[in-house]
Amino acid sequence: METAVVRSDVDSIVDHTKIDRTLEKCLEREIRAYVNQLAGEIEPVNLYDLVIDRVEKQVISEALRMSDGCKTQAAKILGINRGTLRTKIKKYRL
Repeated sequence: METAVVRSDVDSIVDHTKIDRTLEKCLEREIRAYVNQLAGEIEPVNLYDLVIDRVEKQVISEALRMSDGCKTQAAKILGINRGTLRTKIKKYRL
């Protein structure tokens, strides 16, 4: 019986846990500040869709910036297909 050994290059491993925690803390801080800013002025309505749309628009904009406007590369960065990216670009007027 043969045993296969899979080795990985330790230098190429990215600590996604640290990145995820940093992003989570940033989003938590900003969303809380936004909701606090609304307090007393208006009651948040449809907060989920509002936040998701704003975050999605920013993420797409950043992927397009990172790819120098190349939609194929931006779609790859985002993990979506090019057609979906084109739909979202139109939606957000990017």
